Amino acid sequence: PAVVRSAAPPVGASGAPRSGLRTALLGAGAFGRGILWPAFAAAGLVPLRLVTATGPSAAETARKLGFARHGTSADEALADPDVDVVVIATPHDTHAELVARALDAGKHVFAEKPLAVDDAGLDRVVTALGEARGLLGVGFNRRSSPAARRAGAFLSGAAGPTVITYRVNAGPAPDAGWLADAARSGGRLVGEACHMIDLATFLAGERPVRVAAAGTRSLVADGAEDDVSLTLAMSGGSLVTVVYHATGDPASPKERIEAVRGDRLVVIDDFRGVLESRDGKAVRTKLAADKGHAAGARAFVDAVRAGGPPPIPYEDLVAVTRATFAARRSLESGRFEVV
Repeated sequence: PAVVRSAAPPVGASGAPRSGLRTALLGAGAFGRGILWPAFAAAGLVPLRLVTATGPSAAETARKLGFARHGTSADEALADPDVDVVVIATPHDTHAELVARALDAGKHVFAEKPLAVDDAGLDRVVTALGEARGLLGVGFNRRSSPAARRAGAFLSGAAGPTVITYRVNAGPAPDAGWLADAARSGGRLVGEACHMIDLATFLAGERPVRVAAAGTRSLVADGAEDDVSLTLAMSGGSLVTVVYHATGDPASPKERIEAVRGDRLVVIDDFRGVLESRDGKAVRTKLAADKGHAAGARAFVDAVRAGGPPPIPYEDLVAVTRATFAARRSLESGRFEVV
């Protein structure tokens, strides 16, 4: 899809320019109201409309978060001419359609990951992007973390393909609610491993082109995606391995990423520290725990204000999302699948 290169300043119903980016937040679950919206409020988005699944809690949640209008209708929020930005924090299976409709309505859109849970939904988004006047961002926050930025800068000093090993100690999958329903969440490969594939895409500076997946359980077993190994061949020759498991000791770090390019090796330890090694010398840097939610929100808001380009290239968003679908197909076929 084409990159949006410019965006008109927001205007009110009267057509007069206005300051501030008035926002509709769709979904006010624990993540939306506790992590996502505070990051966007700090980045400068102005609360206007809150949309929740049920009405009784909407008024109190809207009051606490500072939204002047509230309700249960996404249609009303998308049709509101006063809304400049739509932030989507609804169940995963609703993302693609809401993103496409918001883009069709001329809004800037930020959707929590995943962008889509199937090819049909992603195709709908790609079509909407072709005519979009607003920018699209997706909650692949790890690439915005201080650890990832530092690691990427260190690797940039070397040439050649990158070999990345990414281990995830995910813990048990939810056993209740919509996240436990693979049809709604997309399952752990689509709903969670997209984070890992995106960070590897960022660090390698390449997009996935082929994916192979293998699991420890039969395809019909409950929790078949809990313990999976992915191998991704990247567009420039880099190689990525993601080992995602739900059975490790919870005291172990949740995420560890090791990347090698040329004579350089970098290790990210749970986004709390980075090791940089070259010429036999290693430097360790401790960091405050930060997976990039605030920085990702700022990058999106800054891009909207500047009129583009989008904070994450659309080609990356599409390739990462399709790679999760390819991984799911590979679990069934037992062979490499093309992204």
